[in-house]
Amino acid sequence: DCVAWFAIATQTGPHIPMVTSDLHIRYLAPCLSDVVATARLIKLGRTLCPVHVELFDEAGVCVAVADVCYMRLDAMPPRNSDDTLSAGRRPTHS
Repeated sequence: DCVAWFAIATQTGPHIPMVTSDLHIRYLAPCLSDVVATARLIKLGRTLCPVHVELFDEAGVCVAVADVCYMRLDAMPPRNSDDTLSAGRRPTHS
């Protein structure tokens, strides 16, 4: 997850607010050593930024791959101030 964030932040800068929207890890082999992770930014979108991550053990064996998607919050439209859910109030039902 962190390696994917760094891959995006190298393109956007570290001050863009983002959250993980999806993370899928495939474990391919047992790992009994430290790992090296590489990340490839698939697309720097206005809202979504998918990243592919590969993890290698000290022998160079690929032990896991991950697909991560981050949502950029700087592209989100501002919420309406009278929206009851954004104001922390429960909606009333008639």
